[in-house]
Amino acid sequence: MATKLLNYTKSVYFRIREVKFNEPFPNDNPDLYPGDYLIDFAKNIVSSNLDINFDNYDDIVEKLTALSIEQALLLIKKNLKSLGINHDNFVSEKSIVFNNEVEKVIKFLEASKFVYKGKIKAPAAKDNKNWIEREQLLFKSTNFGDDKDRVLQKSDGTWTYFASDVAYHKNKIDRNFDYLINILGADHAGYIKRISSSVDALSGTKNKLM
Repeated sequence: MATKLLNYTKSVYFRIREVKFNEPFPNDNPDLYPGDYLIDFAKNIVSSNLDINFDNYDDIVEKLTALSIEQALLLIKKNLKSLGINHDNFVSEKSIVFNNEVEKVIKFLEASKFVYKGKIKAPAAKDNKNWIEREQLLFKSTNFGDDKDRVLQKSDGTWTYFASDVAYHKNKIDRNFDYLINILGADHAGYIKRISSSVDALSGTKNKLM
């Protein structure tokens, strides 16, 4: 299970301990999500799952992860509805991974010679002294106007979030829509070019993603 997802689940667990047992939330832990919205998630999970024993995190981590994701999706759908945005389908990253769609899209990009093994230099904000260049699987996003090529698979063999996003966009393309529309927050502005580059590569056309 991905580290960020585990951190999210653990954050919900500590909010449950706070709600149910009046234990203080460990705000000094930088890996946890401190948002107060998790208090509502915790209350909903506790009230709807009276059969779950919340004494031991390790015993319930898988069940709690599923419940926590469900709560997050309910909030996302509520916020989208308030903006007048309705979805006919929600596609989970889990289904993309379980259906081996990441591996399939990598093979597709390999056949088009859009991926290669290589190393990337440290980002400008990083301390170059501590940066270790490792061979990774990269997507040739610079072929499509991006400022650098992007990592699909890390040196340890795990896929990046970007790889899952590429697979998801291939899934959208295969459903034969004329245009693809992404709604991103302001903090994801730097993500736009790499995603649009991957869609250009996968679709063989420009400006399919809006």
